[in-house]
Amino acid sequence: YYHQARNLFDSLDRKAEIAGILTNIGNIYIKRNEMDGALDLNKESIRIYNTLGDMKKTAINYHNMGLIAERKGNYSEAIRFYNKSLDLKDTSSYVANKSLSQFNLANIYKKSGLNDSAIYFYRNVLEFRDTPLSAKMQSNWNLSTIFMEKGLLDSAQFYQKQYGILRDSTDRILSEAIQAKDDFERTMAAKELLVKENQVKEISINKKNQMILGVSIILFLILLISLFYFRNNQLKQRSILAEKNAEIRQQQVNDLLKDHELKEMGAMLERQEKERKRIAQDLHDRLGSMLSMVKIHFKSVEDGIQALQSQNH
Repeated sequence: YYHQARNLFDSLDRKAEIAGILTNIGNIYIKRNEMDGALDLNKESIRIYNTLGDMKKTAINYHNMGLIAERKGNYSEAIRFYNKSLDLKDTSSYVANKSLSQFNLANIYKKSGLNDSAIYFYRNVLEFRDTPLSAKMQSNWNLSTIFMEKGLLDSAQFYQKQYGILRDSTDRILSEAIQAKDDFERTMAAKELLVKENQVKEISINKKNQMILGVSIILFLILLISLFYFRNNQLKQRSILAEKNAEIRQQQVNDLLKDHELKEMGAMLERQEKERKRIAQDLHDRLGSMLSMVKIHFKSVEDGIQALQSQNH
């Protein structure tokens, strides 16, 4: 990503950003213990910052180069680079991390056996407000050791006492930090426990709500099914009742038709009987007339025969 960013800034001619990227890549190389590559990148970054006149950033790169030389065991080069960094920081009024450069110089002088120079820079380190507590402790301890080697016991005891004060302060700060960490962890654990309890409660409430919802749905379905069967049963009962009523009405109609037919048959029989009686009466009347005529005829014939007989005698 840094290389991609560098290519982008190259196309935009953004020199300050390019130098910053080279410094960051160099720091990565230092962590990977690739000192030669880190040294080349810091040199390239210094060249760009010099053209831009940025002494603060140049001082940082010289400090990095001093660190690289120190790790490579080239103490003379490390001293030169650290001093160059300090000179640039003095020129630019850039005091940030100045104590760290002096602390590194003091360590190199001590390793090189240049104790007087080491004492000078260790004392400078102790005067800076921004010096890390660990650097102050190490500076006091190293001063105590150097003065012990020189036989200056009072000075050795003084710096050893300062070291003890800082150590106690460090222990107190560490203890407070540990206590704060423990308090924080307990607080976080309590919060986490509370969150878990709330989650469990929420899960329990959700389960209850789901159970209630499920039971409600089941009861609602049972109610719907019951209503369906009840409605269906009503419809069946109504259908059966309607069929029965239809059968009754049909039976009533049939009965009415039968009564009507019977009445019609009775009326027809009555009419037939009346007609038969009328015909019988008519036949009776006609036969009576005919019989009377026949009787009269036979009477006249009989009279005629008697008259003939009388005349014959």
